[in-house]
Amino acid sequence: MLVGVTVYQNLPPSRHLEGPGNDVELMHKLLVEQLRFSPDQIVTLSEKDGKAKGEDFLPTRANIRREFERLSRAARDGDQVMIHLSGRGSRQPGDPMLPDPEPDGFDKIFLPCDAGRWDDARATVANAILNNEIALWSRAIREKKASVWITFDSCHAGTLIVGAGNERPRDLDMANDLGIPRKTLGAAVRNGAPRAPFRLAGKGGIVAICAAQPAEVTVECEMPRLGRGGKVYGLLSYTVAQVLLEASERSARQITYAELARRVQAQYVAWGRTFPTPLIEGGDRDCEILSDKLWPGRSSIQLAGKGDGLKVNAGAVHGLTPDSILSVSPAAGKGKGPLGYLKVKEARPFDSDVEPCDKDGKPARTEFPQGAVCEKYLIAAGDQRLRVAVDPIDGRGRRMTGEFQTLLRKQVAAAALQSRVIQVVDGPEKADWLVRRWSKADDKIILVPAAGWGGRDNADSDALGPILADARTSGWLAATLEAIHRAECVKRLVASGGEGGERALQVKAELVRFKTKNRADRKEPISLPWEGNDLPIYADDYLGLRLSNPGKSPIDVTVLFVSARYGISSLFPRQGELNRLEPNDSLLVPGYFRLDPTTLGREPIIVLAVKAPGPPVDFSVLEQRDLDGTTTRDLPRPISRGVLACPLGRLLRRALTGEGDTRGLTREEVDDYAALMIPLLTRNEKRPTEPPKK
Repeated sequence: MLVGVTVYQNLPPSRHLEGPGNDVELMHKLLVEQLRFSPDQIVTLSEKDGKAKGEDFLPTRANIRREFERLSRAARDGDQVMIHLSGRGSRQPGDPMLPDPEPDGFDKIFLPCDAGRWDDARATVANAILNNEIALWSRAIREKKASVWITFDSCHAGTLIVGAGNERPRDLDMANDLGIPRKTLGAAVRNGAPRAPFRLAGKGGIVAICAAQPAEVTVECEMPRLGRGGKVYGLLSYTVAQVLLEASERSARQITYAELARRVQAQYVAWGRTFPTPLIEGGDRDCEILSDKLWPGRSSIQLAGKGDGLKVNAGAVHGLTPDSILSVSPAAGKGKGPLGYLKVKEARPFDSDVEPCDKDGKPARTEFPQGAVCEKYLIAAGDQRLRVAVDPIDGRGRRMTGEFQTLLRKQVAAAALQSRVIQVVDGPEKADWLVRRWSKADDKIILVPAAGWGGRDNADSDALGPILADARTSGWLAATLEAIHRAECVKRLVASGGEGGERALQVKAELVRFKTKNRADRKEPISLPWEGNDLPIYADDYLGLRLSNPGKSPIDVTVLFVSARYGISSLFPRQGELNRLEPNDSLLVPGYFRLDPTTLGREPIIVLAVKAPGPPVDFSVLEQRDLDGTTTRDLPRPISRGVLACPLGRLLRRALTGEGDTRGLTREEVDDYAALMIPLLTRNEKRPTEPPKK
């Protein structure tokens, strides 16, 4: 069942959405073309389907409930049921007298198209679907011994200060939009701390992937960024489809739901997003998605057209980028390839314009037969520069004077002359980072991510600065943006490499906790299981890492910590430690480390492993100190030409410095490295006392 709510009958047009209708079309395409569902197995409730098929297919509360009940009647032992809910979400005060009330005092709600305002007599938002109802309706399906996968691409809590781009949050204001009395909200807020948005209690048979944590919202935006022909999608819906499509091409092994959630989060980080953070719940998180028998064994990228009109039926959502190169082979049973190569000219969400080339990307004159199929040969990294613009709106939401905008544009242009990683763009909607005036009362500026701030509680932590706008501004901008760029490039490696194909390198990393900093306590480290969400770390934790190489080739491993303030520190190797792991070897990294409990934000540990044919490869040369509030900062130290002597290192060096001719990585080179990211959430409090074991 696919539900996409775009038009809200009882809300003004400004509160309607654009993306959910596109979300359900995207998921329908994924289910039919990639996961081999039959179209008659899928029911879609959306504005478009309601207009075409009748009111029974509108995403109303009654229709959604009816389809849940239909699924419970149709489900059989061993069936796989997929449910996707895309639209607005919010919260409402919960009833503290009910069994198992929410600790934060709020019920999480999904809003169908006929949702109304607060009904004081019934103490609920009219026609809202409560989290407990979804759990109850899902349980009826599970009682038939069917497995349920639910995806919620909606907001569940919180408010948002949005960036100046074209993103739109999917939450609603509880008081202004839903009419919930503020005195009622105040009583609910006092009830406790937030918890997971949808409680799906049970011993298994169900898993839910939510777009955001309880204190966050999610967004819809045009995807792919800066590409032509893009549409507005929910960030989670688009990323889930992209991850599943890329995973199916890299490996015949099905990924688990927990791995899916991790890769989605890694992709957010690679895009430079500080929010939202996807959440995974349910006992089936370690199960393979739907069934590993559903994955095709041969590329589904097909060539069509003639002459200058060549196209392939794959685009940005499949991982293609401009200048990527595809190898071309005959259709199944009609010979072997390659027959030649194609370069991607323009990548839209689902298809791309291509032109003949040789394997180095140079123009070629080649004719291809109808029905030819394509494989990814080289995935171009593209332009890795940071796009920077001046935001005409200051940090207090007021428009800057033209004179001050001109001053800032000159400073940004001067910064771009000092650093090759900065690209100045015209509008905020095209930018990765924005230069803003801090307030009208002074001449200080701040740097903020254009993707928006993750919430009012930590908005200031996402901004860099403020500093006084004077003659030193361009130097501060150049050094600060170059440090940001280095940290973002390192995180982007995780999404671009992932876990590769069947022949790819493998590396495993386990975070452990020591009771104290004494060496004697290292004999029995306590494992910290990572289940797909943020791994909570506390102020008094002494942490360590256990690394292992389950593959058949020796690997060189580097473990980096990227702080919320864009610092990079090497956890391993340090001080000349040998970082090579032989096949089936494991290592408890010497020493321990601790995180700064005052840091706000989610910080990742990144594990990079590369094939080890020669001298050890060590990515600790990327280390840099945290960004701080000082007005002077030097550019990060340069990377020597021969230090990172591997394909991944050469690509990274080109991204960081603009030097070299490595444009991307071939499929074989992608399989020669592995990357993991463990997202940490640091809590400024002592670790709770663990209950005694029974």
